[in-house]
Amino acid sequence: MNSENQGNCAGIVLYNPDLDRLDQNINSIRNQIDLIFLIDNNSENITLITQKYNNDAQIHIMKNYENKGIAFALNQICQLAIAFKYEWVLLLDQDSICSSKIIRTYNNYTSDQSVALLTPYIIDINKTNLEEYKSKRLTNFSFVEWAITSGSMIRIDAWKKVGFFDEELFIDAVDFDFSFRLQINGYKQIRINSEYLLQEVGNAEPTWIYRPHIDNSGKWTIKRYYRTNHSLIRQYYMIRNHLIIARKYQKYKSKNRRIIFVIALALPKIFVEKNKFKLVKVMYKGFIDGFKFNVKIYTREEKRNIR
Repeated sequence: MNSENQGNCAGIVLYNPDLDRLDQNINSIRNQIDLIFLIDNNSENITLITQKYNNDAQIHIMKNYENKGIAFALNQICQLAIAFKYEWVLLLDQDSICSSKIIRTYNNYTSDQSVALLTPYIIDINKTNLEEYKSKRLTNFSFVEWAITSGSMIRIDAWKKVGFFDEELFIDAVDFDFSFRLQINGYKQIRINSEYLLQEVGNAEPTWIYRPHIDNSGKWTIKRYYRTNHSLIRQYYMIRNHLIIARKYQKYKSKNRRIIFVIALALPKIFVEKNKFKLVKVMYKGFIDGFKFNVKIYTREEKRNIR
């Protein structure tokens, strides 16, 4: 491969992936980029993964022999992007599928040095479908305050300047944390509405509850509440990590408002999620640990040096 920056790269974090879905994921971007980094967080099926992709010249596999979380793996992807002299990297979950020209469209926005993150319109396949998305009258793009990791293409230089993905968060709200730092440091984050990402958030099931909903561009709607069926450990980290973030960025965002957000996130779960007794127990622990966590209050002047 040419050592000069001659295109784009992507990184996918793996943990016990469904290989058919992963293959769809890779094939959706293969013709759009030069190189794909697969970071494996100690999957049980790593042997099958390496057998399938080891001889693929377009794919670079890195194996972690313990699961240190999504943030650790995302930082590894960014470091590989630096090693291969890329300025931008597309980040993907293992089960995501991109639209066919997402990179070409993204590249229309990368020359603006104030833009640090590009994200597509997210289609949760348990809640909506492509036809409904195509029927929406969306503007070409929207400025957003946060973006989920999967489908986001980030500027490596901005990642260096605002600090790495926070590895202490482990598996949840890592994307909120990073987006907040981009916002606080004056970077633009843009949702490209003409491109999409097919994603499955948990194993969502519709409930009888409707609630106000605000998307990442600030648009309010009334939407049906979905039971996510996330694992108990994931439910714990959702509560804990959003409270950590509320405390971490209190110089720039209302801590009380973020705490109210966490409560609003938790309350409906008690009525609609399964294993209610165990769920209440882990969410209570998440609240306690979120308030007890030794948080260092973030200021713009603080950033981590590149390793």
